[in-house]
Amino acid sequence: MFLSQFIEQLKFFRLVMFNFLFSNGDAHLKNFSILETKDGDFRLAPAYDLLDTRIHIDNTEFALDKGLFNRNKYKKYVLFTMQKVE
Repeated sequence: MFLSQFIEQLKFFRLVMFNFLFSNGDAHLKNFSILETKDGDFRLAPAYDLLDTRIHIDNTEFALDKGLFNRNKYKKYVLFTMQKVE
């Protein structure tokens, strides 16, 4: 694996962890983007739409509440991501 790929995977993992730790339940797939460089490499776009949804809305119908951060799915995702990073 190229170093740049490893760095991008690590950046994505850190962004997902940020969203989890700061209760961003609205971090759905449309809030993650990839940019292509002039050399044809792909990079994770700068983070956007970062907010704490627990402060503003008392609702659990968000992407990360029912999807990615469901306890069982979250554990599987973390294990999968860490295997890829290693």
